[in-house]
Amino acid sequence: MSTLKAYGKLVTKDISWVSDITFSPDGKFLAVSNGVDVILQDSETFQPIGEPLYGNGAVTLTGLAFSPDGKTRAVASQASYIILWDVSSQ
Repeated sequence: MSTLKAYGKLVTKDISWVSDITFSPDGKFLAVSNGVDVILQDSETFQPIGEPLYGNGAVTLTGLAFSPDGKTRAVASQASYIILWDVSSQ
């Protein structure tokens, strides 16, 4: 039986629990959500990049994705809308 190795731990004051996480296509970034807010992190240092992206608090964020080129981040919500963010602006 193989053993999984933990690479790091998410420690941030901005998100106390995680509901969704996704890697950027190049593996350099993680988008992390608690269902209300989203942060972008460096996948090696786990340090936040830029300011958290806040939902409006009235709906639950239900999914995260990066575009194939890694330049755009998409967030889906229970309110049937999708928010797009330019990753380079972070």
